Amino acid sequence: MIKVSDYAKEKAIQLMTEDGFNPAEDYIR
Repeated sequence: MIKVSDYAKEKAIQLMTEDGFNPAEDYIR
């Protein structure tokens, strides 16, 4: 399993949210 840094995780969530995804329901598994 790839360990993602907190900064990268927050950035990914921010980008996903801007693109119209809900990170709480549709997180990368």
